[in-house]
Amino acid sequence: MLTPQTYPKFPNVPQRTDDQSMLGAVDGDIERRRSYNKLSQYVLDSFNRARFSRTTTGYDAELVDDMRAMRREYSPEDRQLFDDENPIYFPLTLTKSKAGQAWLRDIMTTNLDSPFTIEPTPEPRLPMDAKMAVVKALRAYLSEMVASGQPLPNKPALMDSAKGLLKKAKEYIDRQAKAFASAAEKRITDQMLDGNWRATLNECIADFFTFPMAIMYGPSPMQKEKLSWNKSGKLEKIKVDCYEYSRVSPFDFYWTSDSKCPQSGTGVFWRRRATAKDLWGMIGCDGAIEENIRIAIQRFEWDGYRDWWLSDSERDRLENKAPVFVSGMHEIDVVMYSGRAQGSMLQEIGIEVDDLERPYEVEVWQVADLILLARINPHLMGARPFHIGCFNPIPGSIFGASLPKILEPCQRGINSDYRALMRNKAFASGPMGGLNRDRIHEDESDVTSWQPYRLWQLKDSQLGQSNSAIEFYRVPSIIGELLTSIDHNLRVADDVSKIPAYVNGQMGSVGTVGRTLGGISLLMGAAAKGMKEMVNFFDTGIIEPAVKMHYEFLMMFDPDASIKGDAQVKARASSGLINRELSQGSIGEVLATLGQMPPGVVPPAGIQALLREMLKARGYDAEALIPEKSQEQLQQEMMMAMLSGGQMPASGAPEVGPSSPALPAPSVTAQAPLDGRSLKQMGEMR
Repeated sequence: MLTPQTYPKFPNVPQRTDDQSMLGAVDGDIERRRSYNKLSQYVLDSFNRARFSRTTTGYDAELVDDMRAMRREYSPEDRQLFDDENPIYFPLTLTKSKAGQAWLRDIMTTNLDSPFTIEPTPEPRLPMDAKMAVVKALRAYLSEMVASGQPLPNKPALMDSAKGLLKKAKEYIDRQAKAFASAAEKRITDQMLDGNWRATLNECIADFFTFPMAIMYGPSPMQKEKLSWNKSGKLEKIKVDCYEYSRVSPFDFYWTSDSKCPQSGTGVFWRRRATAKDLWGMIGCDGAIEENIRIAIQRFEWDGYRDWWLSDSERDRLENKAPVFVSGMHEIDVVMYSGRAQGSMLQEIGIEVDDLERPYEVEVWQVADLILLARINPHLMGARPFHIGCFNPIPGSIFGASLPKILEPCQRGINSDYRALMRNKAFASGPMGGLNRDRIHEDESDVTSWQPYRLWQLKDSQLGQSNSAIEFYRVPSIIGELLTSIDHNLRVADDVSKIPAYVNGQMGSVGTVGRTLGGISLLMGAAAKGMKEMVNFFDTGIIEPAVKMHYEFLMMFDPDASIKGDAQVKARASSGLINRELSQGSIGEVLATLGQMPPGVVPPAGIQALLREMLKARGYDAEALIPEKSQEQLQQEMMMAMLSGGQMPASGAPEVGPSSPALPAPSVTAQAPLDGRSLKQMGEMR
């Protein structure tokens, strides 16, 4: 869906598409478009420079080579070196890529836990009302002592009481922070499922093991149509707010030469192939210029608009797309620019700015010379909604080395070995013969026919030679040597790709180690070390920044204060999920060891925790089978007793002491964020 981000209204974005300050005070399509020439020319010039810069790095050629390797095709230059019409291409790169994708998808998507978590910061900020609650408790405690005639405590004792109360308040705030973080995580997970997260994640995983980089666009706040039941019981189409995620093809992503990541540098570009319907859907969005959208639809609705690249035709073939002259020109190339632009350019199109010389983070959608949408990036930090993960990052470069590029030497070696093997197999499969024509009788007209049990008419040699008239030769077979070379290249491919063959279920090269469960666990543990590094690149490049931006949008725009807290986003696929999968078999061994210990050495809560982990790892509902009740409820009862000033339960912890004053519950309401700032204050901080 091409529909751009639908943010809440901001004062620095024109609200009316018919505002003359936005369209210019002149008449006519040509003159109206001239009012955008400065910004549109800046975007086009920057885009053309970025396109030329990307081509000179060899990135475009590498994309095509990577796709050919995945489709098991030789380049036209290599095909000229072979006599065979269909030379063999061993699917080494395809096999490794599919094995890596399956492993990462199993970790990311098929696990019960989410690949990310929202956790409170190590020291959540204490709200002002909680601090005042401590002061009020101390005052009430001293007033009660004065009224009863008791001597006031000395300064050290008073400081100890204050520290105890402050500690209780912080414990309460920690629990509140965890509750806010848990609510935010559930909200984000629910919105991600509605925003095409799983499909986009699967596509990015495929790109991660195919191209020099995988790019995810999002979260993109927008309205989405879905079916729902109304009050009268009829099914109707409604629009709901959601956060959409999209995969960006590495062929369509461009960046300025000073970019080391999507957030650095002057800006990034995304070439999007749209239709007239997509352009029509942009009308009414924040910052959309309706007049230019209508002009673009009139100009390109029937013939389309394609800004041709040298690699487009080969890309379309590799993606199984029909040529344009067959399918017709219905697509419109839209360039989306996310980066910096000078304030004077924005003021010319009606966007109010504070400083004409200051560079602002903007978002511009453009077709040819027509600007369809222009607005200041509404994110408080100006973050760009693009996230990149590389299989093998290169420091200082926005893209890394792809898996097919890393495997290219092994792939070429195996291809050469297999071609030689098939030729040798063909020559060594049967005898090769030769005959002396002087010794063949004249009645033998067909001397090229070889048949079993055939009799040849021969005659004596005129020169008196004793050589045989017919001789046979056998070509020696070197298939064993070639297979040894192939096995060597396969082992090298396991090392350089960090995706061993036994990950894909092939145990032929691991010897006797893979015959036992313990040996397989050792092998998988060794393989996980390399896989953790790759998953970490995916986590830190795509998962964490995307979820972090989603969380920040909730903090900025969502009116529900129960999800607003002092929290941080943490991706856990590279650590927790892999470790848990590798420890599935060891949990049973630990339980067996603990069961042999004397009673009382291990508390029941510890045994229950291990059982819950084992059940979770095997896909069961651990909370339903073994509810986590005792420890949690005990802590809650103890904290409520402390906050209310009552006595501890009989089964709880010992009392704090008679000299410890009661701490009233801090009035942290659902209407106030955890850090003490209201939504209004957050809006004013922009």
